[in-house]
Amino acid sequence: MNNIKLQVTLAISYILGVFLSGFVCANTIDNYPKICNLNIGAPVYYDQPSVIQQLAKADITLLGFYRNWESDRKRLPGSMRSTVQKIKAFNPDILIGQYTILNEAPDGSQASPDSDKAEKINEMDWWVEGLFGQKMQWTKKYGKYDVNFTMFSSLDADGRRYPEWLAARDYDVYFSKVPEFDIWFLDNVFGQSKIALANWSNSTDIQLQTAGSVQTAYRAGHLAEWQAIRSINPNILLIGNVDGVAYETQEYSNQLNGAVLEAMMGLKWSTETLKGWPAMMQRYHNAFAHLLAPKLVVFNVHGKLNDYQLMRFGLTSTLMNDGLFSYSELNGNYRAVPWFDEFDIDLGQPLESPQLSPWQSGIYRRAFEKGVVFVNPTNKAVSVPNKLNLVRLKGKQVPATNNGKSVGASINLPARDGLILLKSN
Repeated sequence: MNNIKLQVTLAISYILGVFLSGFVCANTIDNYPKICNLNIGAPVYYDQPSVIQQLAKADITLLGFYRNWESDRKRLPGSMRSTVQKIKAFNPDILIGQYTILNEAPDGSQASPDSDKAEKINEMDWWVEGLFGQKMQWTKKYGKYDVNFTMFSSLDADGRRYPEWLAARDYDVYFSKVPEFDIWFLDNVFGQSKIALANWSNSTDIQLQTAGSVQTAYRAGHLAEWQAIRSINPNILLIGNVDGVAYETQEYSNQLNGAVLEAMMGLKWSTETLKGWPAMMQRYHNAFAHLLAPKLVVFNVHGKLNDYQLMRFGLTSTLMNDGLFSYSELNGNYRAVPWFDEFDIDLGQPLESPQLSPWQSGIYRRAFEKGVVFVNPTNKAVSVPNKLNLVRLKGKQVPATNNGKSVGASINLPARDGLILLKSN
């Protein structure tokens, strides 16, 4: 099992112990690959013993408990904390995070665990409104409405705007009850609002999303929440689901401890789909420079659970730098807990710095203590010499690829694929 905590100066240290019987660790301390399990969509199953063991296998697991989760389904008081404790009992080195979101909320018209948010926002009139006073939505997919969390919004009786109020609310609902949480996961860290026109300033006018004053106020609102979080919970790690290269902005740069780069591959709006593999990798590489320690960059890919080639392509791309790999089931709404043969490999530490340019014939290559990682981002198959007598890993999912045998004199890499090979001695 990977020990990312050795890199985390702000996180609580845990003593390595013996794992519970029946649980097999993925690999040894602090080694690669590093895996992030993004499972915010299936909280109803978190307390099931089999799910607890699955969630514990990763290096980071990001969860999505909801308000009143403990009283739902007649769970016992304190069961949210005990569930997290059980995960950590299987893997004392895991980092566990809880999902939160700033930019949107339900409006209270339907029953929701977030009804307290709607009540407060309605009381303060903190909605983003259009020209005619209508509540605005950046997307209708989730049935939620956008919140005006900028400096243009009004202060409540305690002198707080929505970012400060929400930080206190989420702390009370989740983090105060589960001090074992290591990560405060922040969804939808946009560089600017997704709403083209809105009355952000609570005046008679509407403003473009691209207006400098609107963009600055929008990002300052996110920053205000992060500052409020750190004043309440100074040792928590902040990881944002960062849109595009928003981490480069003046307000966001060097404010977060990590970034989830959602759906880098696999969807119609993925960076790789729209801009190509080189642009995707540039986004990935650049993220590290704009984060605080321990710089937890999560490279997320969406695909079918049996699309082993896409998984390899994403994983080997991730291993060209020091991030964590995350694979999400296509159209699965972050409910699955995918696990592949490659996740159990122990590559040890990298022997080379992050690879920014191809090794040969368009192939990228990075050497580790116990193996070598290859990725072929080109549109044609390529063969390269096997000078190190590398062998395939032995697994169960793809016998033709993961059979434990030597690859022979040449390493054959199909187009848009990757391969992890192990040293034979």
